[in-house]
Amino acid sequence: MLVGLGVMLCITGASLLIALSNLLSDVGMMVGMITTFLFVAAAVSLFIYSGMQSETFKYLQSDFVLPGDLRASLQRQGQAFMPTYTFALIVGVGLCVLSPVLLFATMLANDDIATYGVVGMLLMIAAAAFLFVYVGNMKQSFSVLLKLGEYSKVSQEQNKVIGAIAAFIWPLATVVFLIGGFLFKAWHISWLVFPVTALLFGAFSAVYSITKGTAGKSG
Repeated sequence: MLVGLGVMLCITGASLLIALSNLLSDVGMMVGMITTFLFVAAAVSLFIYSGMQSETFKYLQSDFVLPGDLRASLQRQGQAFMPTYTFALIVGVGLCVLSPVLLFATMLANDDIATYGVVGMLLMIAAAAFLFVYVGNMKQSFSVLLKLGEYSKVSQEQNKVIGAIAAFIWPLATVVFLIGGFLFKAWHISWLVFPVTALLFGAFSAVYSITKGTAGKSG
């Protein structure tokens, strides 16, 4: 959950910068910049704290045997969680697909409010990112405890790598967004770094998982 909040804070900070800059001009830009850096700082703190918490419970990933009644209870909870997991994925994908529609709609209505379309799109992407990370971590927790889905050492290593990259790439995307805006005055296109980052990160995660899974089976 903490990682999801961190990702959401990074994207939300950027959207607030755009909104405040449009509303209050130069003053709004300064206020928005300060807010963005505060959000990014909070996000990085959440990433670090989440990593430390994960290390605390690392022993759960080693070989252990759950008591029968506790395992049965976890299995019931895991099965009960699956509809929520599926629904969250559907909502998240829907938000990502529909987010550009809000931008296009504001552009068609009035170019003067197109900026708010960008803000709305980024907030929708932020909500989707939070859902993906939150339900993904919940599902992973059940997999770790119940040893589901062949939760092997290879899978643990790839989850650690993907999580580390996520903790690095989203603050970096925010920095690129700020540099593009302040140094090159390209606020109108620099927001594209967030959907592009989401697509590239999703592609990397998929390719990395498939590659490591194949290597693990062949080994």
